[in-house]
Amino acid sequence: MDADAAKKERKKKKSKKKSNQSSVAFCIVDGDGAVKEVVKKDKKRKGENDKKKEKKKKRRKDADDAAAPAAAPTAAPSAPAAPAPKTKTADNPTGATRLFMGNLPWSITDDQLAEACGCELKAIKRITDKESGKFYGSVFVEASDAAAAGAAVKRSGQDVGGRPVKIAFAPPRPGDVWPPRGNDSQTRQKETVVREKTPRPADGTLKLFIGNVAYEATDSDVRKLFEPVAPIRGVRWVTHKHSGEFKGCGYLSFHSCEETDAALEQLDGAELCGRRIRLDYTE
Repeated sequence: MDADAAKKERKKKKSKKKSNQSSVAFCIVDGDGAVKEVVKKDKKRKGENDKKKEKKKKRRKDADDAAAPAAAPTAAPSAPAAPAPKTKTADNPTGATRLFMGNLPWSITDDQLAEACGCELKAIKRITDKESGKFYGSVFVEASDAAAAGAAVKRSGQDVGGRPVKIAFAPPRPGDVWPPRGNDSQTRQKETVVREKTPRPADGTLKLFIGNVAYEATDSDVRKLFEPVAPIRGVRWVTHKHSGEFKGCGYLSFHSCEETDAALEQLDGAELCGRRIRLDYTE
């Protein structure tokens, strides 16, 4: 009886397994369309065992989620510190304190810049040529406050060293370092830099460097200035290699070393078209 019972139980399980399956019939036909063979393929479907497994898996997942420690709430990113509010005035609606000054004499000093603005300047940055280091005649300055900056802009067009100076608001752009760092080679903070003269070559020279030349100066103006002291043999002006614009400097050649020495001694700092020229030795 035990063997018969076991056999019946196996048949029962096999029958139950088949009940959880469905079959699909495929017909194979020949070239004339006649059925040649019928193939049946069982297709499994989810039975009660599969449903139980899914429920068990879901209960296990829910238990794991309940046992896991609650995640700490993510802190909201802190907002960046708001910039310091700017003081706005009728003459300075944006509150900007950085100014641009252009068309300046090359020999202008920091005190003269402050006088032209009519206020104390906290920082001064002179714009110079990257290759030669020569001053372009324009600067960025930091006024003492917004009201002073607005008043300085109203002074734009005044005569400074024989030239109408331009003054305009120039608020720093994103990424600009302003006020400039103390080690900036183009920055002058309340001091006048005195350029060292180039020593006279041992064997003398027939050439001189001439700088701080007014843009409107001509060859004739230069020759007229030097004629009484040392007649000029030739003039070569320096221009920007890309734009061709005059850089305000050049080289003069003379007929003898003695004339070169005399020109440097007597005419260095002489005024030419409203600017004081700068002379120096060059080989």
